[in-house]
Amino acid sequence: MEEFIKYLKFRASSENSVNALQSGKSALLKQPGILEVSVVDQNMVVGFNAYAMSEEELTSIMNDMGLKPNPGKVKKGHISRWLDNLAKTNKESFGAKRLDCCDMNH
Repeated sequence: MEEFIKYLKFRASSENSVNALQSGKSALLKQPGILEVSVVDQNMVVGFNAYAMSEEELTSIMNDMGLKPNPGKVKKGHISRWLDNLAKTNKESFGAKRLDCCDMNH
């Protein structure tokens, strides 16, 4: 299920926007496809189902709220990080070739 969830980070432009972010959070959670919203300082991270809502739709909603996309890196989940590390280790160990057991004819 985790591969269906994407995260986008948005940033508020004004100092007094913390209240606007909190009210925007409750409005966003009512939208179909929005799974989680977190607000820290002037930033809002939105987790959404990529099959229920596109990035463009979410960005449009956020632009209407006065928030701009922040290209900062969003943390990955535990499983995604573990899979990335596993893929990196396998590539270092085995390279891009097939395993010997896959080439054997039975």
